Amino acid sequence: MKGMLSAFSAMIPIRPTVLCAARILAGFAAGWYCKPAPAPGTPRQGADAGSRRTGLPTSLAGRPVGTAGETWLDAAAADAAAVRGAARSGKVNQVLLEKLGTVLTMTDPVERLARWQALLPLMGVEDAGAIRAMLRQSLLEGHACPAETAAFFRRCGQMSPGIALAWAQVEGEQAISDVLGGWACRDSAAAVAWLKENAGGLPSEPGAAVKGLVSGLAAQSPETAAKLLQAHAEDPLFSPALGMATDFIIQSRGIAGVRQWFSKLADSGALALFKTASLETLLSYGDNRAGEFGLSRRKELVEIVAPYAGEPWFSQSAAHDLGGYMGYLDPMTGTAVMERFQDEETRECFMDTFLLTWFASDAALLTEWLERNPANPSFDAMVCRLANLLAKDDLDAARIWAARITDPVQREGLREVFFGTQDK
Repeated sequence: MKGMLSAFSAMIPIRPTVLCAARILAGFAAGWYCKPAPAPGTPRQGADAGSRRTGLPTSLAGRPVGTAGETWLDAAAADAAAVRGAARSGKVNQVLLEKLGTVLTMTDPVERLARWQALLPLMGVEDAGAIRAMLRQSLLEGHACPAETAAFFRRCGQMSPGIALAWAQVEGEQAISDVLGGWACRDSAAAVAWLKENAGGLPSEPGAAVKGLVSGLAAQSPETAAKLLQAHAEDPLFSPALGMATDFIIQSRGIAGVRQWFSKLADSGALALFKTASLETLLSYGDNRAGEFGLSRRKELVEIVAPYAGEPWFSQSAAHDLGGYMGYLDPMTGTAVMERFQDEETRECFMDTFLLTWFASDAALLTEWLERNPANPSFDAMVCRLANLLAKDDLDAARIWAARITDPVQREGLREVFFGTQDK
């Protein structure tokens, strides 16, 4: 542990088990043991619908298919050419139905969805009823195709919102969300107006429909979707989806590119609720990436958000995340950032994870800093947390530190830790 014991072992004995436990706890505080965060340029899981994209995934270009010497891209192009050649105004395109029917039988879900999405733009209004029946029949036969069904309803929402909504209300909540997403790509103002007028009559909470609407729009234009969310931030209907704006900007620009957007937002007169949601979502992108990539990402996030610590819209949740990052990355700067929080509860949320990760990564530096800064306004609160950490495995060391606390409220709180043995 970077030779931490040599710095203060003569003064405060700390057992290795304390440090090991602190490392593990600090890992949870900093998010090191959470699910992988999305790579830069991709939306996080909270914006599930926003990750659905139309068109041909470039990663599948050249993917082998059944015909010898033929590639996936070649097969898709040939299908599209055949469908276009068979198109007749006002007539159902039987070639399109045949090709889509074949696609639904494909066992590889990635290729199936990509081939389906490649053909859907060629669908006309007159084809939609037969394709809907095809999907329903597939479901009855035990072959559910939720991704293909979602893409179908989004396309229907683009072409004919009225008909699509009538169908979707029979199908259920997900279909309504998908139709709204497609409709938003065509006329977002009309889609939003319909949702506001009919939110009370939806089969479930309208939050899913809102997310479907903005995610569908984001598939076409992430920046436009983010602006729509900001424009409607005051509407409680949109509250559950506000954080998705950050997802969309990252989808469009990547982590490095979100800096300018967030700084402009933070310095603007935008609604505090929107700033908070954007801040919390942004910090979530640094939760657990291991190795140098994750370290670099967390450093970027700290640089972006730390200047705004102490702002009224800087939430307790965000302070908790920032504290965990700074305790590991830059504790010296973190001590100054901590004092910017004027709200006591928010400052304590920062301090909880800040002290935990600092203690785990470099306890010697932490105790040295405390020795040199007994007049710091947060000294007693910091020592109280240190004593609590130590008390789990090294009660004597915890008592020595606790004796330096001057705040009677903090000292009284530690009496329970020491089972009544700590003097007032």
